[in-house]
Amino acid sequence: MATETAVIAAPTIYDSGREVYPLCGYNGTGAAPTPGALQRAIARNDFRIVLASATSSDPRDRWIERSCHRVGRAQPVRGIAIYFCVPPVATRHGAPAPVGGPASGGGP
Repeated sequence: MATETAVIAAPTIYDSGREVYPLCGYNGTGAAPTPGALQRAIARNDFRIVLASATSSDPRDRWIERSCHRVGRAQPVRGIAIYFCVPPVATRHGAPAPVGGPASGGGP
């Protein structure tokens, strides 16, 4: 799982002891992966569930919104939506195919 901030991840970490991939550090201002690093983590299948901002202009959040499947149709809770991300499928020539969600119309 990946989350917008460590504050959002804390209950999962505390309850399960599992690692949660940080998108923006403790309060949204910490060290964060580049959009390319995020795409590679999903391609490696490091995680599939992402809790990300549905209203942010951050390039990582916009890529997640375009490339992953949003879970449910409910309004985001406090601006956070749930997304399901899958690794890209290899093409016939072995190169990864673009990751595309239903609203993206294609790749990243």
